[in-house]
Amino acid sequence: MAVEKTDLKRRVLAHEQILQALLAQIAESRRGFLDGMRDRLARAGDTPAAPESRAISKAASMSVNARGASVVVRSARAHGVWHVTCNDVFLGDYLSEDAAQSAAFKAATELRQEGRSTEVVFGAR
Repeated sequence: MAVEKTDLKRRVLAHEQILQALLAQIAESRRGFLDGMRDRLARAGDTPAAPESRAISKAASMSVNARGASVVVRSARAHGVWHVTCNDVFLGDYLSEDAAQSAAFKAATELRQEGRSTEVVFGAR
């Protein structure tokens, strides 16, 4: 059993080294390649639509009960990751600013369709 695990670890490390070399070569020859990969990985980690919608509704109802009160959808970068919140309730983390802004605007649009007033804020708290 230990021999099989060692062999598997060696193969995984070899594949990792091959992928790193390939990615480095492609990144040198194609401008913007790494940014595209980051965006793809961010989209792959996007929160599914239904849980996100429930989080938006929860955030909106938690702190906005009066008519005309504004719901704050915020996108801010911390430690290299873009955090998106709705009235300080977590909606998702994104690797790129574009993906975070898109998610923030989507949340604000859904709330506006429900008749709520929204404010979208980018940057620091």
